[in-house]
Amino acid sequence: QKLQRSFEHIDPEAVGNRRNLLVSEMAGRTAILNRIMRIDPSVTKFSPITEQIISKIKELEYHGYQFETALASVDVLIQKELGRMKEYFTLRHFKIIGEQNEDGVDRLASALVKIRVGDRDEITAAEGMGPVHALDRALRKALEVFYPSLAKVRLIDYKVRVMTPEDATAAIVRVLIESTDGENVWTTVGASPDIIEASWKALVDSMEYKLLKDEQKA
Repeated sequence: QKLQRSFEHIDPEAVGNRRNLLVSEMAGRTAILNRIMRIDPSVTKFSPITEQIISKIKELEYHGYQFETALASVDVLIQKELGRMKEYFTLRHFKIIGEQNEDGVDRLASALVKIRVGDRDEITAAEGMGPVHALDRALRKALEVFYPSLAKVRLIDYKVRVMTPEDATAAIVRVLIESTDGENVWTTVGASPDIIEASWKALVDSMEYKLLKDEQKA
């Protein structure tokens, strides 16, 4: 455990804040353990689950993820690895169709999403200004049937970074999504050679994080 006075000029709790240690490929075990212990105080640095979570984070970072700002994705990952998170929904499949007219002015995308919640399937479709917008709308439309609180969630920032430019159009991309429910703001991440899949992963983490927080408040 590091001496906190050596890197903090004031106790965060004295001004209504909370200590956050960045989770990244450069972070030590202490930063990750700090995050785990917020969820399960019984976990120690010697617990097998600690090494399991650290290994999972490092594996994902090797494949293009970065968790420094995407702490909501970190919390979702930890909850799942600890076996404390319920399965809110599963994807059956999704399909995206993009359209553009000859002059390139009118662009429209549509998405079809089929999810399962418990033993029920829900199929919805939505249109949007691009495939990610359409996918976001279709996913939330399907989930709101089961979880009405998701109607409050909206995407407020969307960032894409190319991680392996040497691979040209086959490059791994990282997607960061910032979401809000009007009260809280959180960031999630996804990575894949397919920008739609990377966006989907970040969207799913965002929805699961919101549902997790709602359940914890209930």
